[in-house]
Amino acid sequence: MRMKIDYKRIWREINEDSLTNPDQRIARKVPQQGFFSMFFATDFAQHLRFLYILVEPGSNISSSSLPTFRGLDVKVATITLGSHRNARFLVFAQAVPQTDNIFEAVISDICDRIGSLTDSGMFEETLTNILAEWKLFFDKGSEEILSEAAQKGLFGELSFLKDYMFSRYSIAEAVSAWTGPERTNHDYQLPNGVAVEIKTTAGQQHRKFTVTSEKQLDETGLNALFVVLYSVFVHVNRPDLSLPVLISEIKSALHTDTITLLQFELKLARYGYNVESADQYSLGFSRAGLTILQISEGFPRLLRTDIPEAIGDLSYSVAISGCRDFILTEDEFQTRF
Repeated sequence: MRMKIDYKRIWREINEDSLTNPDQRIARKVPQQGFFSMFFATDFAQHLRFLYILVEPGSNISSSSLPTFRGLDVKVATITLGSHRNARFLVFAQAVPQTDNIFEAVISDICDRIGSLTDSGMFEETLTNILAEWKLFFDKGSEEILSEAAQKGLFGELSFLKDYMFSRYSIAEAVSAWTGPERTNHDYQLPNGVAVEIKTTAGQQHRKFTVTSEKQLDETGLNALFVVLYSVFVHVNRPDLSLPVLISEIKSALHTDTITLLQFELKLARYGYNVESADQYSLGFSRAGLTILQISEGFPRLLRTDIPEAIGDLSYSVAISGCRDFILTEDEFQTRF
């Protein structure tokens, strides 16, 4: 099992050392997880932060081959750092002062995913994919907010996290099980082999829900698969009921576990939510109804075996009226998931 690294603590220790050594660039090695040596550093005078990744001998990686975006500078430099003398490092530099939170999120994501590699030959491809994902996030613009549909979807997924997952699992297990931001087949993949898909619609009653993949309603390899349908009222100009309020409540529940809090913030960013734009959200949401379905043999659905190979980009709707035999009460759901 991979160790959990408290990146926020490392940055905090660097900042404390920088206060007494303001003219020096203070660096700390990130605890080794895999093939690559990585260091955090802070230039206190310029209010900038850095990540250094030791480049393996023989590697031809160059900064010009990697995706770039505003706020992050990338270069290859030969420097001495720790026990590595005159070594080649890939250097990621915070290019805009006073953007510590988002820079920490990007760098922590890089460290987590590079540190988990089991094949050093996958370094450049993995790093390229990470930076490409963050480029999409930053290219949206710092003031752009999620669409109403995306806000409803995220509200549903986070409501399930707060209302069900936190009461059933530790906060670390609960946040880890939320895989919706990674675009997995199901929004929650639980440690006990159970998966949960969340659907959120506006209105008081559910009449139908949309399925966007033949895998969403496929319980193959799972102990159980559930679909939780939230119906919500949408309120104009009600920031007190907005998505940032729900996010703030969840972050308050996570505040004692800085590692899990960072993972939660990373998942929000992957979803497309930018914490810097929180004050731009004015739509409010309140729960109007809840329907819970257990997917099993006989449920109305399309599976891969039902679909000709030439068919792709599958999307269809399922009427709730045809799923009566699969509806669970909340008490039944609590005993089964």
